[in-house]
Amino acid sequence: MSKVIDSMWFNTAQGSFGIILAENETTGERKLYAGVAAGLDQQADEQEILSWGNKVNLGMLGSLLARAKKEPDLLEACKAQHDAIDLLFAKLIQLDPNFFPSKSGQPWAALQQGNAAIKKAKGD
Repeated sequence: MSKVIDSMWFNTAQGSFGIILAENETTGERKLYAGVAAGLDQQADEQEILSWGNKVNLGMLGSLLARAKKEPDLLEACKAQHDAIDLLFAKLIQLDPNFFPSKSGQPWAALQQGNAAIKKAKGD
C-alpha cells in the first residue's frame, strides 16, 4: 500500500494533470506517478493516479530537467575533463610503469566521482 507524500497539479482542457509522490508503507520506497484526473476532489484524484497513472521514469525526467536548465554544456565540459584526466593518467603510466591511477588518492577519487555524476546526468 502506498501513501501520498506530495502532489503537484496542472489544469488542462481535459481535466487536471497531477504528479504524485507516493511512498510504499512497507518498504519506504518512493515513486512518482503522473496522470489526468477529474479535478473535483484532490484525494480521490491522487488515488486515481496512484491506481491508473503512469510511473515516472526518474532518469528520463532528470535528463529532461537538465536539458531544460541548459546543463548539457556543463555535462559536455565534465565529459571533456574526464577524458583529459584519463589521458593524463595514461601518459603518467607511460612515463612510470609503476604508477597506478587507482592508488593516486584524490585524483582517482575525483575521476570516479565525476564518472558517477556523468552517468547520473545521462540517466544511466
